[in-house]
This record gives sequence, C-alpha cells and structure tokens, in this order.
Amino acid sequence: MGWTGRRHHVGAFGAGLRGRRDAPPRCDRRVRRLRSADVPDRRDVGDRDARVCQPPSRGHGAPGRPRDTRAHRQLDREEGRPAPRAARALGTRRGRGMNAMVVRAAERHRQTLQTSGMVREEAFQADNTWAGVAYNAPRAVSGWHHHGDHESTIYVLSGRIRIECGPGGGIVLDGGPGDFLLVPPHEIHRESNPTDGTTEIVLVRAGQGAVVVNVEGPA
Repeated sequence: MGWTGRRHHVGAFGAGLRGRRDAPPRCDRRVRRLRSADVPDRRDVGDRDARVCQPPSRGHGAPGRPRDTRAHRQLDREEGRPAPRAARALGTRRGRGMNAMVVRAAERHRQTLQTSGMVREEAFQADNTWAGVAYNAPRAVSGWHHHGDHESTIYVLSGRIRIECGPGGGIVLDGGPGDFLLVPPHEIHRESNPTDGTTEIVLVRAGQGAVVVNVEGPA
C-alpha cells in the first residue's frame, strides 16, 4: 500500500509538472482586443499617409492594425488631424473639398472668362483646379493672355494648335491630336489654329486666383 501510495503521489506530482511545462502561455484576450481596435500602427509617424497606403494583412486577426483603412481615418478625425491626401482625392469632405463626380458633355457651360479668338467651356472649377475644353475656329488667333498662378495642361483632341509665348512671342509650340502642351504660371501667350478645321482641346489648370488674365501683348 505504501508503494502504491508513493507511486500515486509521484505520478500526480509528475503529471502536475508536465501540465505546467506543456500548457500554452496564457494570453489576456482583453488586451489583444484593445490593441487591435484602438491602437494604430505607427511605423512611420512622420508620414501619416503611410498608414493608409500599406497593404492589408492577409490574416483576419492581425493584432495592432485595423483591417479597414476607414478605422485609420476615424482615428485621424478623433485626434484632430486632417484626412490623408488619398482620402481627400476620393472626395472626403474637409472644409471646401469636392465630392467625386461626373460632368457630362451637355453639362459644360460657357459662363467662364473668355479670350477673343477662342471659346472655352467649363466642366468644373474647384479650389485649386479648373477643367474644361476650348475650341479655336479655322485660322483664328486668340488674344494675348496668361493664367495667373495656374499651371495649364493642354491635350489636343482634334485639329492643330499653335502657342506663341516667351519674349516678344518668339517661342512657338505646335501640337496635334494626342499631344500634350504645358504652359507655366504667368506665361503670357496666345493660341492660334493654323488649319482650315476647328481645333478642340482639353484644358486642366492647377492653381489659385484668377484663371484667365487678358493682356495687351507679349512679354
């Protein structure tokens, strides 16, 4: 009986040791949930946009990072930080920002500043952007003008366009269908159509202030 009791005692003691040795480490699930839901991943505190642009984790329970980028934007709002640039580009309203939209061809209008020799149709105008199209009649030459602080990008849809700029209008740029032309801010210039057909171009201007400033002549 003594031997049996000793065996039972040793066996229980050994089982207890094995249980303590083999048992997995305890994890406080409350802490894990708190980190997953409330603590953003700040690998680079100098670039807040990096938190939004990082690819999502493959796992469904990756601790330390919300799976949806909307959680990061919610944290930004709660902490008083501006929305990331990517979110603003998608139409998030912060101040006077715009929503994503489509402007149909029939919705363009001509209630915008005009220059002699060409006709502009505005698609939309935001705080820092103007976009629309312009038409140059055959053999037409526009008046001299510049676009203030705006940088202008021109894409030629049809016909040909000629831009004269620089000192005395001595720099001449010619573009045809599929070509892009760039006009820097405050660059005095004029556009002309050297052909017998109508020219149609797309205009996108980025900047602030007056979109068109008509002047008497070249720089």
